[in-house]
Amino acid sequence: MAIALTMDDGPHPRYTPQVLEVLAYYGVTATFNMIGQQVDANLSLVREVSAAGHTITNHTWDHADMRAYPKARVAAEIDRCNDVLAAAGQHPRIFRAPYGYWTREILQACAARELTALGWSVDPRDWDTAHVTTWDIVRTVLRQTRAHDIILEHDGGGDRSNTVAALKIFIPQLLDRGFRFTAA
Repeated sequence: MAIALTMDDGPHPRYTPQVLEVLAYYGVTATFNMIGQQVDANLSLVREVSAAGHTITNHTWDHADMRAYPKARVAAEIDRCNDVLAAAGQHPRIFRAPYGYWTREILQACAARELTALGWSVDPRDWDTAHVTTWDIVRTVLRQTRAHDIILEHDGGGDRSNTVAALKIFIPQLLDRGFRFTAA
């Protein structure tokens, strides 16, 4: 039963290494949807994520809500992130829209760059650090995850200590249930 774990909004110098440590401990690979600004400040960390066998994707330059962006501005967000990822030796084939907001312009920009659009099917709301606890994340993932699901988590964009703690709890339980982690 294949599932995918995705990590958004990094790389982050504090939390991404913690996530990598958990994933390595359990022998799990994930897909890291990276923001260009974060990549630019953490090129060596991008290389570390890649060297560990994880997939790296484009998550725009600055995680903007692009719903009202014209086609040229959408293209610039994607291209600028691709350019900085290239500086770290990465050439992504996948794109995740910030907030999961997809428009015709975003999908056209992806198609023109041969980027596959990536969504998710399990959102444990770890992004809501003010209201969602480690155990909320764990409960949601364990209750909702089914074969072929894509789990949304975050390694950047704020305090991700609850996410790191949750990974340590739900990954071994999902493995015990017979799930196999694959790249998205």
